[in-house]
Amino acid sequence: MHSARGKGGASFPLQIFLHLGRFFSVPWFVITLALLIYKGVKLPFPQDVALPLEIVSSFLVMAIHWVAVNVGIKGNLTESPRLLLLSILLNAVILFGIIYFMWLQTYVMRLDLGVSATYLSLVGLTFVFSLVGLQNIAGDGLIRPTGFSG
Repeated sequence: MHSARGKGGASFPLQIFLHLGRFFSVPWFVITLALLIYKGVKLPFPQDVALPLEIVSSFLVMAIHWVAVNVGIKGNLTESPRLLLLSILLNAVILFGIIYFMWLQTYVMRLDLGVSATYLSLVGLTFVFSLVGLQNIAGDGLIRPTGFSG
């Protein structure tokens, strides 16, 4: 399928990674929430607000990811540069959230690190394929390599 606006069309690899990210976000959320509850019961948190903020943050990452995936799927299938750009921006926010859960939360367990690293890989690849899809849909007018003529 070719777009009237650019050279390319909807990206099949992007669609695959969007669906994989949607599929994996639920186990990530459940495991992260279970680990946060476990840490809250077994480990002393330095401040009374640290644990609730981490729980709320996990809900936010999950909610933003679902919005990003749905917007990304619609943007890819309808070949809408605006929707793909919005999905890219939301995925950037999610990447920072996942990095927080990998390294910056109060207590990081090995399971946190493994599950979040897998999730980070999926969202990171989705981010890259979204950029490529945006370039294919928007055509030459969006990003043009320097140093090339023609």
